Amino acid sequence: MNLTTGKQVTASANAGTAILAVDGVAEKDEHWSAMPGPGSLTVDLERAVRLGELRLYTWWGDDRHYQYTIEVSADGKNWQKLVNASGNTEKTSPQGYRHTGKSFLHSSAIKFAPLSPRWRGEGAAFGGSVKMRSPS
Repeated sequence: MNLTTGKQVTASANAGTAILAVDGVAEKDEHWSAMPGPGSLTVDLERAVRLGELRLYTWWGDDRHYQYTIEVSADGKNWQKLVNASGNTEKTSPQGYRHTGKSFLHSSAIKFAPLSPRWRGEGAAFGGSVKMRSPS
């Protein structure tokens, strides 16, 4: 079950395309972009939920990788870092970046902050779609 589809989303950069991050479709060419960056994307889950898996879909198709953080909040004001991928070197793929096996708390909001896309040593457009699933 995707918990972010259709939820309210706000972005600190390129707010006009933020809705693409919660449209339920992982499409590399239709995405929210944090460029020129830095930026963040916050999804309001509307109620506290227990998160079982986080999957982040980025633009894929070449040698780039993304460094990012993911934070969760029960009240939308106090944030706790859940994922610190600031040193990530895993290349992008259509399967996205999957995060499981953590205590994902009861969260009512999630914030994603891309830190530095890397592609042949240059900055690159970020395509982000945050998908979360409840525990099975």
